[in-house]
Amino acid sequence: MTLLELMDALRVRFRERVDASLASEALGVDQEAALEVLTSILAGWLVEASEDFKILGLRYRYRMPES
Repeated sequence: MTLLELMDALRVRFRERVDASLASEALGVDQEAALEVLTSILAGWLVEASEDFKILGLRYRYRMPES
């Protein structure tokens, strides 16, 4: 499984747990955008914590592609 596949799977799983209306109100954007932002943040934090606690080992540090 690649890092992008893992992040996508985590985002899907977190979507069920995030209150879209509350997220929308907190971020001041529509519900879909709020879900995308929050689930991406949560997935990233989980991957980062998993690496820190040696639960997950990535072969290399992932970097976002240059735009």
